[in-house]
Amino acid sequence: MGYDVLIVAKTREDDKLFRILTCEEGKGDYFLSRNFSMFQSRNFEGCELIQVEQILEIDLSLYWNYPTNYMPDIGELNYRMYQAEQAGDFKKAIEIKQKIEEVEREWHRNYYLINEGWTKIEDLRQITLKLIEKIKSNPAFGKQIKVAPGWDYPWGKYFTLQAKKHPREARILEDLDRILQSLDCIEREGEQYVAFIGG
Repeated sequence: MGYDVLIVAKTREDDKLFRILTCEEGKGDYFLSRNFSMFQSRNFEGCELIQVEQILEIDLSLYWNYPTNYMPDIGELNYRMYQAEQAGDFKKAIEIKQKIEEVEREWHRNYYLINEGWTKIEDLRQITLKLIEKIKSNPAFGKQIKVAPGWDYPWGKYFTLQAKKHPREARILEDLDRILQSLDCIEREGEQYVAFIGG
């Protein structure tokens, strides 16, 4: 159990999603590590991503992009429908259900028109390549990273270039290579936009 991050393509076509997954699986270990999930998702003063930005003088804000339309925004409506059902107000529950269906129809209608929060593949590729280059030219950068305030995550040697002694160990360069591999697979399917989605 825990928090994981995936790169997803902006498509709802099952055939494409299957081919992307098959392509990624063909490249071996394509999952991003738990360490990368923590690195990418934490956004507060002193977090490791901000420290890496400062140490390596690079803007990684694209890593925090989140699409406004990844899923239809119906969480609150679902809860209100549940409350109405629990209260026995089935007329209100039906009205809310109709509103949910309307929101979902609108979401489907506009899905490919709204790109806010999605990242262009080439933009993510370029910033990832730049980060790899900066890490390789400053291999001791990880020694400058301090424990984030109030959160002692066990990074181990994640921010080093040292060889792994155990298969379960993670290294940032491996994750960055996996990102590039995923982008290649997604782009091969003609997609232009991606996002990091966690859960």
